Amino acid sequence: MSPNEIFEQAASLPYKEREKLLKKLEGTLKKDAFANGTDSSDQARKQLIAERKRSVDYLRGIAAVPGKKPPTDEEWREERTNYLLEKYK
Repeated sequence: MSPNEIFEQAASLPYKEREKLLKKLEGTLKKDAFANGTDSSDQARKQLIAERKRSVDYLRGIAAVPGKKPPTDEEWREERTNYLLEKYK
């Protein structure tokens, strides 16, 4: 399949699908540039690292409650059991 045919098919996709495709392509280009060392300014590498850091920072502590320790596995199981017992009384 030629690049023009691929472009025509991609251009006919709905907006959201084209947006997802663009992000995937951009990600693969960044990874390739990083792996091959073709980007002499290291810009692609820095962007990839920054993107990963933002993702990790976003997810870090997503279920944390400030000032409270997370329950142990045993405490969690006990709470879940109590919840289900109460729910299905």
